Amino acid sequence: MKSPTAENKVVSASPDELVTLWRGTRPETAQRIHATRTAGGYDTSLTPGLEPGAPSEEAAIAQVVGASGQGFSGRTRLPEYTTSEHWAMNYANGAIVCIDIRKKFLTKGSGSEGGWVMFPEAPIEAFDAKPHTGTKKVTVVVNKHGKHLMAD
Repeated sequence: MKSPTAENKVVSASPDELVTLWRGTRPETAQRIHATRTAGGYDTSLTPGLEPGAPSEEAAIAQVVGASGQGFSGRTRLPEYTTSEHWAMNYANGAIVCIDIRKKFLTKGSGSEGGWVMFPEAPIEAFDAKPHTGTKKVTVVVNKHGKHLMAD
């Protein structure tokens, strides 16, 4: 799996430039992201013609605050990926996802965690995944080649 793009390179990327980001998640979420080719595993057939942009700074702040479990009040969570392998591994609950996505779909998220927020329906251009190597049990993750990865 390739490394995430460095934070300073994401910041300076042009809107149409591809960047690589990681996210720690569950195997089921990784499978949805792979199947739908969207950052949040969102089925875009439910909203034909939807043209995603980048979330507002207000929405990104709400995501960062919500990640702590307080102040979220039932809002739809926005996926937050990172430029940090460490933070992706820290948040993994069975899988780490690697995506390539255009900068125009991103808004800066958590500064301390190298976070970048996007809408769940934001299209991704490449996908890879690997099992989290921590103590949590991994069931199945499908990588970009359709291989099933398993680990204990």
